Amino acid sequence: MIRKFIVAIILLVVAAHVWYSLPKKIEKVYNGVEFQLGSDNEEKVTIYLKGKLTKSLFGEKIFRGTLQINDEIIPSGLAYEDTIEVVFGKVWVGGIIQYLEHTDDGLGQIYSYGIIYVNEDFTELTIAKNEQSGNGNSEWNGENGRMISAPASNRVEALAISNRLLKDIFQIELE
Repeated sequence: MIRKFIVAIILLVVAAHVWYSLPKKIEKVYNGVEFQLGSDNEEKVTIYLKGKLTKSLFGEKIFRGTLQINDEIIPSGLAYEDTIEVVFGKVWVGGIIQYLEHTDDGLGQIYSYGIIYVNEDFTELTIAKNEQSGNGNSEWNGENGRMISAPASNRVEALAISNRLLKDIFQIELE
């Protein structure tokens, strides 16, 4: 009797782990807004997120797939791989969007698009989009950095999503 109970518990734990860690298909299309902090400008964007989300035993979420914002596909055609891997929870609960690009010298260069933050069910997202500099570096700041948020139809809605998803990270609300 005890042995059957222990076997049942073990089977239940294994089944729960398998169910928890199975990749979940993510195929989302969002209508959103790209805007600059500290400015009134805004641009409507369409965001396509396609790939698989896996969870590790310790709760780390990993997205493998592609991200497209309007006509810009990430990773670019210069990338070594045709997908990106975004590990959520590494940077303030968000995931770094980066990949390795081919270069003429053959060494390659890491391209960092920004950091993506999503809610639990992937119905909302915001991206802190890095500004690229001429020397291959990129940066973002909370005063005048670029953001992409969805779903949103204007800057006010987009900013509200950014502030909701980033409320535990920043001490003040973004403007």
